[in-house]
Amino acid sequence: MKALWKGGGAYGLANAGIAGAQFVAILVFAAALPPDGFGYVSIFAVLSVVLSMVTGMGLSAAAQQAFFKLPLPEFQHLVSAIVAAVLLLALALAVLLLVLPAALVAYLNLPRPWVLLALGSATAQVLVQLVLTVLQTREQIGTYLAMVALQVATVLVSAGSFYALGATRWQGALLAQVAAPLLTSAWALLVLARSGCLQRRLDATLLRQALGYGLPLVPHQVAGWTMSMVDRFIIASSLGVAQAGVYSLSFQIAQATNIVSNSFNQALVPVLFRQLADKARAPGRLLRLNGLYGAGLALFSLVFVAVFLAAAPHLLSPSYAPVLVYTPWLILAFFLLAASRIASNFLLFHGRTGVLAISTLSAAAVSLTANLWLVPAQGVIGACWTSAATFLLLLLVTSWQAATCHRRSH
Repeated sequence: MKALWKGGGAYGLANAGIAGAQFVAILVFAAALPPDGFGYVSIFAVLSVVLSMVTGMGLSAAAQQAFFKLPLPEFQHLVSAIVAAVLLLALALAVLLLVLPAALVAYLNLPRPWVLLALGSATAQVLVQLVLTVLQTREQIGTYLAMVALQVATVLVSAGSFYALGATRWQGALLAQVAAPLLTSAWALLVLARSGCLQRRLDATLLRQALGYGLPLVPHQVAGWTMSMVDRFIIASSLGVAQAGVYSLSFQIAQATNIVSNSFNQALVPVLFRQLADKARAPGRLLRLNGLYGAGLALFSLVFVAVFLAAAPHLLSPSYAPVLVYTPWLILAFFLLAASRIASNFLLFHGRTGVLAISTLSAAAVSLTANLWLVPAQGVIGACWTSAATFLLLLLVTSWQAATCHRRSH
């Protein structure tokens, strides 16, 4: 299991470091800004996430899968074509935003220049993620860790500088927020150029194949994001903003499970893909790899629940007492989501992204229906039950699909 430790340990901790730095930055902005200013920061962050899903087109995942199936020269052509496609789409979206009537832009709740900045930040982050994926897949751990270190340092220094200077304007917070992706993307493009992955030739055939793989991941990502967001809107509408705030705190605490699991899953995907690409390897290695990962997730979740229940009563005010009930259910939900990613990885390797998208969209539809029914009837706990049940359904469906797909491939 040397590959497991090397990939899961170093890469997983690096990914968790990025997520942790971004979380600290959000706390800094929340402490420095008035509620309306922090609202703009939140809107900007949400808009950046959505735009990164659109401009990314699932192509980083396509590049990762293609590495194990294409000769190196073709892989380099593919990465070059992906960069061109991302930049061209970003340019088209920028033109669209410039000509869009002001009344429509107003629905985004940000002035037009800041919407364009969100697009630029999202595009930069897509390029950084592409390069990190390439570096990890090619096992260039030194450059990977150096790029992550630059990201973490830039996030913390920019947020810390904002706070130290006593800034209270949301515009300054947004500029601090985009510093890391813009700076790191410049280095990312240099890394691609030096590795032969920026070329004048555009291989349309390879790009079409990558888009066929990646585009279904856009609704998959959007549906997953929707499942994590729609419940609080229903709670706010049915039970009031105060209840939505209590649920949001529970969600943010339980989100630590998702951050850790997602960080290590990103790190382990290349290890799993390398095992799957080598037909000569014994299937038992795959079972041990995924079994160890799943057992680690279960142990972390159980310890997290125990630590939370022991510490939270001493840290939370009485008005947040329901968090003690809601959070364990949400930790369970995030554990089930993490377990479903194990099965999803097999579908990603075998190119069954359309099947994965349909599964996630179906789960999102079930989540929406159940929340609309349970939240008014049972209160906030109904949203917690829905999250756990929906992610259990997603785990069962993706596991069955992955087993079927993997069996057919052999």
